[in-house]
Amino acid sequence: MKIFFDILVIVLTVLIIEGITLIGRYVLKVKSREIIKGEMRELHWKYMIHIHHIFIGFALIIVSYFLELWFWFNVGIGVVFSDVLHHFVILQLLENKSEFKIVEEIKKRKN
Repeated sequence: MKIFFDILVIVLTVLIIEGITLIGRYVLKVKSREIIKGEMRELHWKYMIHIHHIFIGFALIIVSYFLELWFWFNVGIGVVFSDVLHHFVILQLLENKSEFKIVEEIKKRKN
């Protein structure tokens, strides 16, 4: 029964995070790159790291593992899967790009 709950938490996390991401991107027309550029102008910074939510998911997995917080461990897995799904499936289907710079560079070199 616990495995069912674990999978349910992971799947619900993926659906919620991806739903929020899709609404923000395609309904509200929000682009994270534009937000980062605005923040850089506001803070007078020349460079800002773009943090995908996969990194937050990995951090959540690591911390919750050592603290034995299994619900949050599963949420972290869901966050990681959501980012992977978004970049390697959803964006490929809808826009034919992943928006991970390293993946885009590999594609350019192949062509």
